[in-house]
Amino acid sequence: MKNLNSIVGIITYHKSLSYGACLQAIATQECVRKLMNSDEVYLIDYVNEYEARQKSWQFIFKGTIKEIAVTMVKRVLFRNEFYKKRAFNEFICNEKVIPFDSVDKCSVLISGSDQIWNGKISNGIDRHFLLDFGNAIRKISIASSMGGYIISKQEKNVFRELLSKYDYISVREKFTKDQIEGIVDKNIYTILDPTLLIDATEWREIVVDNKKYIKYKFIPKSYILAFTIGSNHTNESELFKRYSEKYKLPVYKIMLNTFKPKGIDKVIPGANPYEFIDLIDNAAFVITNSFHGTAFSLNLNTPFVQIPVEGNNQRMQELLELVKWDETMNFENTNKIIKQKREDDIKWLKNALDV
Repeated sequence: MKNLNSIVGIITYHKSLSYGACLQAIATQECVRKLMNSDEVYLIDYVNEYEARQKSWQFIFKGTIKEIAVTMVKRVLFRNEFYKKRAFNEFICNEKVIPFDSVDKCSVLISGSDQIWNGKISNGIDRHFLLDFGNAIRKISIASSMGGYIISKQEKNVFRELLSKYDYISVREKFTKDQIEGIVDKNIYTILDPTLLIDATEWREIVVDNKKYIKYKFIPKSYILAFTIGSNHTNESELFKRYSEKYKLPVYKIMLNTFKPKGIDKVIPGANPYEFIDLIDNAAFVITNSFHGTAFSLNLNTPFVQIPVEGNNQRMQELLELVKWDETMNFENTNKIIKQKREDDIKWLKNALDV
């Protein structure tokens, strides 16, 4: 492959209205592009049907009357739709993609990263995310994840069938590795989330290269940034207040609407992914329950507190254990660990890509 002009197709959640999903997609694309020294690296323009329905107006009429009412208020009163478009539409439109009906042109197919093997997100295992298509001469998984999803006996058969056709398999968490290691007779490598395969300097260069998209001008020089997923605003407000008083700084919160939770000095509605990186990078402190909020805080060396979330949060736990994170916030130590792991992972990727 070293002398071939390969066209590479990457299938992942590249159109999700999520900062982590968008940024992991371009991180995977950028890593592969640089290693192969090629501009023929594309995101495959595929959207899981269940994910697409979640974005539709019909989906808001699912759930209890209270849940439907809350969703309607967010969409209308707090301009949820407007700020989602502001956050993601332009970013997604600028992605370098290949139509799904052109994937036969790809000699290399890559699945990952993100939770593409989490059946809860895709409403069952989506065979597209296991590369059940195309005529590629090489199939690779890069940091594919199940999140906390436990696959059924029937789903194990699907993984056995399709993963046996892969040439190289890497996953993001040991939790995923443990589930598939006994299914296929292949080496399963645990790799960093692609957003961590790009170092802080490179991310800052990406932001500078896209500075025309950095439109917020009202952010103060010193602030605490809050970025949380979910709607447990009651408990969060106490935490916001505590850290605001501790650091004597205002708390700004990234939201996809204009709703202002208690304890917040100002809402930042509809920040795009480049602004998301910039806001974390320039914050004095970050409060988050998000995996990618945590990953970018670590990568950019921004002090943070990680709010525990209910349920099985394997990816967050494994990341913090990997970097030996504790309350001392020793970035010198975490930087060394991530740098060494990144170097090891790049070696694996070079071998998988045959470059």
